[in-house]
This record gives sequence, C-alpha cells and structure tokens, in this order.
Amino acid sequence: MMVAQYDPHSKKAKLVTIMRDSYVNIPGESPHYNKINSAYSQGGPELLRKTIKKNFGIDVNHFITIDFKGFVKVIDMIAPEGIEVNVTKKMIEDMNLNVEPGAQKLHGKDLLSYVRFRHDKLSDFGRVQRQQEVLSLLKDTFKEQLGSVNGILELPEIGEEIIRDIDTDMDFKTFLSLGKVVLFDQVKGIESMRVPVPNSYSNREYPHAGQVLQLDLDENKEAIQNFFEKNPKPVTKEKSE
Repeated sequence: MMVAQYDPHSKKAKLVTIMRDSYVNIPGESPHYNKINSAYSQGGPELLRKTIKKNFGIDVNHFITIDFKGFVKVIDMIAPEGIEVNVTKKMIEDMNLNVEPGAQKLHGKDLLSYVRFRHDKLSDFGRVQRQQEVLSLLKDTFKEQLGSVNGILELPEIGEEIIRDIDTDMDFKTFLSLGKVVLFDQVKGIESMRVPVPNSYSNREYPHAGQVLQLDLDENKEAIQNFFEKNPKPVTKEKSE
C-alpha cells in the first residue's frame, strides 16, 4: 500500500509505504479500529482513501490498484528481459528458484514472489523495502525502454495495455499524462519512507484483528505530513526505551 506524490516544481517524487498491519481508525457509519488493509476489503479504494485521510491527514487524489495476475503481466511487458535484484539462499529455497544466490534477473512470476517474500528476520519490513526497490527499478527500466523516438511513439499503445490490467479512477488521458511526466520530466530521484516510522509502534494482538502494529498515530501523522511538505520539519519527539 503506497502513497505517491510528484512535485512538478522541484521535479521530485516521494513514496510512502503504509504497512498493511497498521492498526488505524476506519471511518464509516460504525467507526472502528482494525488493520488498514481491512479498509480496502470492507469498502474498496474510497474507504481506504478516507481512512488514510482520517489517520494521517493526507488527501489522496487518485488511486491505482493491481492484483497478482496483473502485476505479472505488467512486469513482463515493461521488462521482458527481467529486473535484476539480489536474491538470498533463503529466498531461492522458499520461491523454488533455479538460480544461484546473488544478483539475478527475475521475470514477472518470480519477481512477484520476491516482493511478497517475508520469511526472514525482517518479515513485512523487508517486504516493504523490496516493494519500493522494485518500483524504482521498474521506473528506470521503463524509461530506458522508451528512451528513443520509437519508444515514445509506442507509449500510448503500452499505456492501453497497462490500463487493462489495473483498476484506477483516472481516465486514459490523465493516466498517460502522469506517466509521461514521471518518465520524461527529469525526475530527480524517488525519496521513500515507511509508516510506521522507527520507534513509533509496538506489536499488539486483538481478537478481532490478530497481530497488528499499534501506531503512535500523532507521531506518524506528523512524520508523513512533514515528508510530503516542500520544506519538511524534523520530528523532534523522543521515545523512551
């Protein structure tokens, strides 16, 4: 679950990943606390948007969702030669890959397993890192693929293929326009952040939700808003051990 922002003035892109087990207040006729991913299962993108705004004060303008099948198809279309990532012995055993540990090019199905892998000491936190890593690599690969005149001319056709495999509230013209901006407007890197931020949560368990990340909502709200500001202010709150 990611919230992205692009500032055309600074030409900087920012990406916040909100961990799916974050325990938040889900608004509605009967407001209640649960994991943030349950907001999507209960009310789709609109309830998730309202949940993000209620808890973090961020107003999401548009949404894009993709399922596992669509992820595989989009990856193989954008990066037919695969995307190079570092795989460990544990990942190879878990994913049943026929490769050696180290830098390997993975294709759609195996790359999906790579971003979903969480059977190491980092668990979901490692998965968040890999998701952000692959998204950045995918952007770079797509930009290289369309770096020629012929590539630019093919962008509308590729966009039509991609939009068939995703769900979004954007019309095709808006989707294509945003894609061109991100790919060709000289984006000066992608800054990323994870919510919850370090030392701002505890592990808890509730009968109705199972194991969750109990967030310090005030601290995380301040952190995410500062991150999206042009001139962010440091979070000065200290946590006692």
